[in-house]
Amino acid sequence: MKEFVVTKILDYSSIDIFNVIIDVNEYTEFLPWCKKITIISKSDNKIIADMTVGFAGINKSYRSVITFNQPKNDNDEFKVNIESLNSNFITINSYWKVINIFKKKKIEYKINVEFKNSFLNKVFINTFIVAQKKIIDAFMKRIAYYNKQKLI
Repeated sequence: MKEFVVTKILDYSSIDIFNVIIDVNEYTEFLPWCKKITIISKSDNKIIADMTVGFAGINKSYRSVITFNQPKNDNDEFKVNIESLNSNFITINSYWKVINIFKKKKIEYKINVEFKNSFLNKVFINTFIVAQKKIIDAFMKRIAYYNKQKLI
């Protein structure tokens, strides 16, 4: 299993950050390798979704359960947990945690990934960190874009 952790300090509200992280339907618009999202179910604190990812000509789908505590105001701290289910292709467990720090937000993103196919594990696990950095960058750009749109 490969683990990746990144921490960022942002000057955006909890609600704005949360809205980007939880807007799973929009992932295909900004996340690299995300080809398709299908929402299976959605409630006040849980989303079940199927995600299809494509990389190096290989497309694979897996189901995720996303649980969260939604911030009620701009300064609320929150956590979003993502767990893959019933995938014969990959095991993913990750979270986003947002806490207040000096009138800004500290975002921690942690992910553990393991491909169940030993060939895929050997081939893709080495590019895992590069891929995660691109995904984090995509989220950061989307949060900035989301905030610019609010001002228009």
